[in-house]
Amino acid sequence: MYEIIEQHYIENFDKLVKRYANRAGSVWNAEDVVQDSFDRAMRYSDSFSPERQEFGAWFNMILNNALRDFKRDDRLLGMSVEYSEELDEVEPLLEWEGYLLESINDDINAKSVQVRQALYLYIFKQYKPREIEQVVDMSNAYIRTSVKEFKQEMRAKYGDVL
Repeated sequence: MYEIIEQHYIENFDKLVKRYANRAGSVWNAEDVVQDSFDRAMRYSDSFSPERQEFGAWFNMILNNALRDFKRDDRLLGMSVEYSEELDEVEPLLEWEGYLLESINDDINAKSVQVRQALYLYIFKQYKPREIEQVVDMSNAYIRTSVKEFKQEMRAKYGDVL
């Protein structure tokens, strides 16, 4: 079985990287995903049964699972090649004036580290509380309460501008 996987690697690695580069976000990410797929194929080679399915279909299932896992980890950890701190802070909030955005940023920075991280992920990255809970060591209820209180503070401070 290892010989089949090795041969598939030799014949298809570059093609697979090109095919998955766009879906993975970059060529480097695609290389990681494809490499991880071959690693998984080696580890789980005993699960392949030629009677149930052909090798290509079995490997594509592994490849798609590796891509899904990569994208999930990328989203949860915020590690993306396209990451630009300036764009992330401004783009979702373009309708707000620059001074207002800076003031809100200052208000967020006045909070504790955990609350600051949660607010940043919620407001600027547009994560859901359930997703934030997996990144920051806070309960879902505490995240929701922190966001709700912060929104109330901002409405009291800035009024209808928001």
